[in-house]
Amino acid sequence: MRPHILPRLLRAPDRGSRLSLGTRIELIQSLFAIPAPAVIMTISFAGAGYFVVRDSNDLPLLVLFILGLTSSAGRLGTLFGYRRSVFSDTIEPQRVFTIERCFAASYIAFAIFFGLFCARAFLLLDDHMRLPIVALVYGYGAGVAATVALRPWISVTSILAAIIPLIGVGIAMREGAYLGTAVLTVMFLGGGIIAMMQRYRSASNEIQMRRLLETLNRQDDLTELPNRLQLDEHFASLAARPDTGAMIAIHRVDIDGFANVNLEHGQQIGDAVLKAISRRLGRIGRGCLSARLGGDDFLIVQSEIGQAREADILAHKIVQTLEKSDGIAGRDVHVAARVGYIVDIQRDADLDDLVAHAEATLARAKDEAVPIAGETISGWNAAA
Repeated sequence: MRPHILPRLLRAPDRGSRLSLGTRIELIQSLFAIPAPAVIMTISFAGAGYFVVRDSNDLPLLVLFILGLTSSAGRLGTLFGYRRSVFSDTIEPQRVFTIERCFAASYIAFAIFFGLFCARAFLLLDDHMRLPIVALVYGYGAGVAATVALRPWISVTSILAAIIPLIGVGIAMREGAYLGTAVLTVMFLGGGIIAMMQRYRSASNEIQMRRLLETLNRQDDLTELPNRLQLDEHFASLAARPDTGAMIAIHRVDIDGFANVNLEHGQQIGDAVLKAISRRLGRIGRGCLSARLGGDDFLIVQSEIGQAREADILAHKIVQTLEKSDGIAGRDVHVAARVGYIVDIQRDADLDDLVAHAEATLARAKDEAVPIAGETISGWNAAA
């Protein structure tokens, strides 16, 4: 392997901005998906190491064994301690990357001590005891390929740290069988690294494409706001939350005079206006999801509200935010909005029912020629 290849391999996982944040997080989650190989490796190392240390009376070997056990225990602690957190939907991305670094530190530390222990044990043991050491090293390599291959900066570093010392010992012994074993191990090591990189590239591209398709299926083509599918998923997750005291509001937003924009300025300007409106609605407030239902019809889900009057406050904010002129292609385009909203208990709420109620309040606002109309299903005073 040429000297300049390895640094490039170790930088490959992030590859600048070519992998999305979601893809990188999913690749990190793969580190925690299969804990069994790490448990088996720890048990195997502890058992084999105990017999080797007991019969050798070698202090450096004992120290390496203790360090290996300690780092392996840290590896298992990280694996099981953060396993639930790393798969949580609410975890911050930066937290995921911090967990990955903790995982890598313990994983690579064990690889270093394990590799040095196996190399020294191979030097000290009789021929009949060297075979289990070789099997242990090869088993470790298989475990790395099975569990951490999707993060090459961890897998390649670990497998090199664990196997190169044994290769060095085999070469240094200058005997035919050991030299041949070292050469074969080099070949297997190179093949294993190539296979892991290919698996990484294939898996990351597949994850990236799948996430892209999921995103496209869940957002409006023109405005990139969530569409009805994503809206349904978001609402279902809110309605399933156990907090019975929280309320939820659905705001139906209609753009007054939008049909005239298309007639006077053309569809291209009309599309630009919709994009401008969508950008404003997308920043309307925390705890809000804005979606486009089609045409100039928008819907906003306001979740986790403590008082019904918060819905009325947001409705006024929506009207004020959208009632602005837009300078588009040298033309001053003015739009206004009407909002109909409905408030209900969040737990077990029904989206279709709330949307129907919000459409009815929007129709009332149009009939009464007022910008906002609202009501509550559960009997609260929305303006209170």
